[in-house]
This record gives sequence, structure tokens and C-alpha cells, in this order.
Amino acid sequence: MIYKGNPVSKGIAIGKVYVYESYSPVVTEKTFDPSRTDEFLQRYEETKKLAESELRKIHDMLSDREPEKAKIFAAHIDIVYDDAITEEIIDAIRSEHVEPDYAIERVYSTYIKMVSKARDPVIRERAADLCDVKNRLLRIWNGVGERNLSVLEEPVIVAAYDLLPSDTATIDRKNVLAIITETGSFTSHSAIIAKSYEIPAILGIPSLMSFIRHGETAIVDAIAGELITQPDKGTLDHYSQVQERFRIESEKTKAYLDKDPLTKDGTRIDIGLNIGSGNDDELEKAPYADFVGLFRTEFLFMSGESMPTEEQQFEVYKNILTRFRDKPVYLRTLDIGADKTLPYLDLPAEDNPFLGCRGIRLCFERPDIFKIQLRAALRASLY
Repeated sequence: MIYKGNPVSKGIAIGKVYVYESYSPVVTEKTFDPSRTDEFLQRYEETKKLAESELRKIHDMLSDREPEKAKIFAAHIDIVYDDAITEEIIDAIRSEHVEPDYAIERVYSTYIKMVSKARDPVIRERAADLCDVKNRLLRIWNGVGERNLSVLEEPVIVAAYDLLPSDTATIDRKNVLAIITETGSFTSHSAIIAKSYEIPAILGIPSLMSFIRHGETAIVDAIAGELITQPDKGTLDHYSQVQERFRIESEKTKAYLDKDPLTKDGTRIDIGLNIGSGNDDELEKAPYADFVGLFRTEFLFMSGESMPTEEQQFEVYKNILTRFRDKPVYLRTLDIGADKTLPYLDLPAEDNPFLGCRGIRLCFERPDIFKIQLRAALRASLY
């Protein structure tokens, strides 16, 4: 059988399937006698402290070898102690007398739904962090031990509904042949992990968990975006050859990454990079580029439902300039109109918008927007 999905990290894998199910309990509403309010509030605080302890342990373990990954768990600690979330949970315990696990489930689920509706796909994926923290708190509340992919004892194809940061925190790369999930996108945590570890991955396979079987042999073609189950000998032999060809081509390509781009007569050519969203997928190419020829800042303005603040712009620009330290970065100020519009920016209709109020004309027309962007860029230039 052949099932289609979105290939997010190229490669071919053949092996046994390991069906992984992260901890996600069903929580029902339970109330308590008001006289026990202080007891349950105390237990909620203890649950948070235990969660912080687990997260700090993971953070410290990763901080030296994988600092970027460690930042995820530092952010999770911040979520555990988020003022708004904590206040709502405490209020539910104190005023409604519902047990903390139900309050945690309800409040976090509300925020997860809200973040999941964001227009920016990167912001939408932050719902995974909220879900991860929620599940951790509920697991601790229920006295269940940690569960993650460090339990893998042999090379397998990992199949899951989705993978959260905690699931892959201590993942052993050599025991993961491929990743296949029922949900997830190009910006999801599963995709980021797969690409950073160069693990073949197909995400968004419809109804995956309803048909995939633990221990069965499967083929993951993360070039064509196909999962093949119950393969016969001919299919296995064919994909073994495809896998070997892909390995050889990949090794050839990698051999050129650290070489200078030279013409036959020895002339060096500078290699530039264009950037749109400035996400990790784009920035991972930074070591191999000499400059950024064009940073299209309009994608930052198109990622939300309101104008990005100076601080938000500064953080994005700073991140890019830090990655391209000592290399030229050409930033294009807001160029909106024609094929790109902003719902919160009221621009009049034009007969020929491609030659209308856009680019520098828009900047002069709206100095309030222009000056904020210039200030953010100027501040970021220090990095």
C-alpha cells in the first residue's frame, strides 16, 4: 500500500516501524470541597516546581552540545510560570473548586486553540510548545514517569501522531531511520528535528495512526513523499538501490559545501542568499553564503493580523544579522501592494498596483511605518 504525505526532509529509509504514543491523558472535570482549596493550590505549585526541575535538567544536558535546542526548554520553563496562564488556573481552582488537572487541561487548551488560529505558520507551531508543557504538568500530576524516544534500542522508523519537543529531547539519531507523522507541517518541531539531524521524514499522512502497525516493515520515500507498507521483495530490492544512489549523491554534494566557488580559471564568485521569513530552514544556509542579497521584510508584516512592533522587528533582524555576522545583509524596507496586501493597512485600489503606491513610495507616504522599521534595523545593525 502507498500513502502520500509531505516530504520535509529528503531521504530513503527501509526498516521496522516503531509506533510512538506520547502521554496525552483524557481529563474529566472533578470538583472538591472548598475546605481543600489551599491543599490543591499547594499541589499545583509543587507540580510546577517538578516540571521546572525536569525541564532544567534537559536544558542543562543540551546547553553545550545543542544550544538552540536547549532554548526550547528554557522557553518551556517560562510557559510553566506564565503569569496569565497561572492566574487563570489558580482562579479556576479557587473560585470553581475544580481539581488542578482539569484547570490545567482547560486553560492550556484555550491558549492552544488561540495560537493554532494565528495566520503566521511559525506562531501556529508554538501550540506544540503549549501542548508539550500541558502534557508534562498532567503527567507529573498523575504520577507518571517521563516518556520519550530515548527508549529506542535499535534502528526503526518512528511513527507518531505528532512529535513534541520533549519526545525528541534525548533522541538517539543512529536509532531513527525515518520519521512519519499524521500531522505537522514544514515549520513543525518534527520537521525541524528531521532536517537538523538529516533524518528522512514525511509529515501529514492522513489517518496514519489508524493503519500503521508496530513492528511491520515499511519504506519511507521522503523524496516523493510516499510511505509504502507491506512491500514485496521486488519493491524492497528497488528501494535499496534508490537508497544507495541517494546516499552517493548526497555525499558528492556535501563534499562541495566547504569548497570555495571557483570558475575554471580560478576566479572566486561570491554566493548570495535571498531570505523571506528568516526561519531556521533559511538561516541554516548561512555558513555557505557570503552575503544576503535581499531580505524581503514584507513577509514579517504579512505574518500577523497587526503591524509588527519595533521590538518584534528588531528581534527578527538581530537574529539574521547575528547568523550572518561580518557579512553584508541587504534589507528591503516594506514593499507591499500589487500581489501582496495587508488586511490591516488600508491602501486604495489602483489601476496598476505594480507601479502604484509601494516600495519607497509607500515608505514616504507612511513615515510612521518607515521610521519604526529604520529604527529596528539600525538597532539590530550593532549585532
